[in-house]
Amino acid sequence: MPSKRDQRLVQSEKAIIEAAIKTFLLNPDAGMSEIAQESGVGRTTLYRHYDSKQALVQAVALQCLEEIDKVLEPVYGMQGRQAIEATFELLLPVADRYRFLNILWSQAERDPLVSQKMDQSTQDMAWLLQQAQQNGEIDPTLPLVWLTTFFDMTLYAAWDLLAREELTTEDAVRFAARSFFSGCGTGVVL
Repeated sequence: MPSKRDQRLVQSEKAIIEAAIKTFLLNPDAGMSEIAQESGVGRTTLYRHYDSKQALVQAVALQCLEEIDKVLEPVYGMQGRQAIEATFELLLPVADRYRFLNILWSQAERDPLVSQKMDQSTQDMAWLLQQAQQNGEIDPTLPLVWLTTFFDMTLYAAWDLLAREELTTEDAVRFAARSFFSGCGTGVVL
């Protein structure tokens, strides 16, 4: 059984990660003092966990990627359109994680493990899109770079509207999938 000290360390680390996501989404240039204040831990505790802002950004990016991977586990048993629609549905509730990655990617990508995890995630998405093309669910004449970018931008639009509370999650999922397949589909209603 973990000691109380170990439990406190885990709790403070979770608080720091959540505070960093929230703070950096509002202000990507926020400093460590702002993170410490938002997390409710002292600066000494924050620096005990992360010796620099760069180390914190990379740790948060890695945490975000791991959470996204975990959320997407059910997709790996699916194919084509079903998998892509499920991806929209599963990613929208963790929009803050993905938005963090988009906003602070230039800092996070310096870490080789973060870069490697992001590359794997990109390859997985590309594979799903190629599979949907092979199944005749996505226009085979569209280049993969277009499809992945269009998917990301559609997802981003849904997240943005969710963050502004202009759509419900259910509507955002439905509109994202409909928009993606209307723009990239084969024209055949499935």
